[in-house]
Amino acid sequence: MRIFTPYGYNDLLHRLVPNTISKFLKGDQVNIVNPYSKRDFIFIDDLCKAYEAVIKKSTEIEPGTVLNLGSGECQTVQNVVQIISTLMNKEYVVEGMQKEDGDKGIQELCSDNTELMRQTGWKSEVDLTKGLKKTVEWFQNNPSLYQNQDL
Repeated sequence: MRIFTPYGYNDLLHRLVPNTISKFLKGDQVNIVNPYSKRDFIFIDDLCKAYEAVIKKSTEIEPGTVLNLGSGECQTVQNVVQIISTLMNKEYVVEGMQKEDGDKGIQELCSDNTELMRQTGWKSEVDLTKGLKKTVEWFQNNPSLYQNQDL
């Protein structure tokens, strides 16, 4: 399985979603350097259900089959941070913009879940806003698990 950008409870703080939430909770400034970079964010509950679906059908799936696992929707980094800032009633700063020329790195990374859906019947159920809301609530309710970690 090829997993795209998972997020959710107890995630590593260097990743976009937990980093943003943690900084907002600490009162630190949140800066976005590459706001238009697009990723396919998948909530951890959906990720677990996809694994369960694949395990149930594992004897029917041809070995070596590539199964992309994402929400199937591409989101900009700025949109993700905007949703978190709205949920937490906080503000953020856009520090930089994508360069028009030169090395931009991977600007868009989106999942085509067609084969996974065909093989297992699985599809993403948790939309981005709902998943981010659950993640924000988890971080708010579990400060002892991340407060002393460096970002």
